[in-house]
Amino acid sequence: MGVTVVKVRGNRIYYMPTCDAIRQRTVDLNIVALFEQQGICFGREPQPYEPEFVPVEGDLERHL
Repeated sequence: MGVTVVKVRGNRIYYMPTCDAIRQRTVDLNIVALFEQQGICFGREPQPYEPEFVPVEGDLERHL
């Protein structure tokens, strides 16, 4: 059985079995709409992206 890297944080590498990584999962259609607004086609009529702006509270997680 193979494994797939799914995240790296600092010196920790997170992985999972590849058969679980490629299993079909549902997606957030709001995120699909965000990408459609950037010109990416998912084979459907593009939907409007309507974000809600929320102020950050507490520590902010950084992504490099």
